[in-house]
Amino acid sequence: MNPLHLDATQIHAAKLVDLAAGTLVMVPTEATSAAGPFWALRFNAEKEDGEVRGIIWLNGVPWHGPEPSFYGMPLDGTGWEGMSGIACALAHIEIDMSSGAGRAAREMRWDQAAGYIAVGSRGTFLIGEKSKRESMWGAHYAIDVSAWSEVDDAYRDAPVEWFSRWSILVETKRGAVMMPFEARSRGPARGT
Repeated sequence: MNPLHLDATQIHAAKLVDLAAGTLVMVPTEATSAAGPFWALRFNAEKEDGEVRGIIWLNGVPWHGPEPSFYGMPLDGTGWEGMSGIACALAHIEIDMSSGAGRAAREMRWDQAAGYIAVGSRGTFLIGEKSKRESMWGAHYAIDVSAWSEVDDAYRDAPVEWFSRWSILVETKRGAVMMPFEARSRGPARGT
C-alpha cells in the first residue's frame, strides 16, 4: 500500500460512526498474523428502520487479517459503534479504464463482484461483499461513489462495464496520493 504522508493537522482519531460518509479510515490490526494497518471507507446504508452507518474494508479486516477484502458491514446496532480509527481524508475514486471486463461484463453478477467498480446508467458503484447470512442468493453492497450511500436496488440495471483496477485519491499538502486496488487479485495482494 502506498504510504500516505499526511500533515498532522489533516488526520484525527474518532469513532468510525462519527466520521462522514466517504472518509478514508485507517484502523490498526488486532490480528497477530497481520501487520496492518487496515484501510476502510465509511458509507451509509438503508435499512427498514432508516439510515445505518457502515464500513467497507479495503485490504482485509483488522481482526481477521487480509481476507476478506472489500467486505462491507454495518456499524450501527452491531456492537461495533465504539470502534475507533484514524480519519485520513475524504476519498475520491479514480478508475483505470483499461481494466474493464469487456465482453465478460454481461456475465458478471453483483454478488460476486466485491471490489469492482460498476458503471451504469444509474451511477457508479463500489461493490462490497455482505455477510452470507444476509441472503441465501448472495448479497452485496452497491455503494454510490458520488454520495457514499448504498443503493439497495442497483442490481435492477445491468452495468455497462465493470472495472477491476481503481485507486483512492487523497489530497495531501504534498499533492495527490493514490492508493491502488485490484479486485481480481486474491489475498494480501489486494490494495498493495
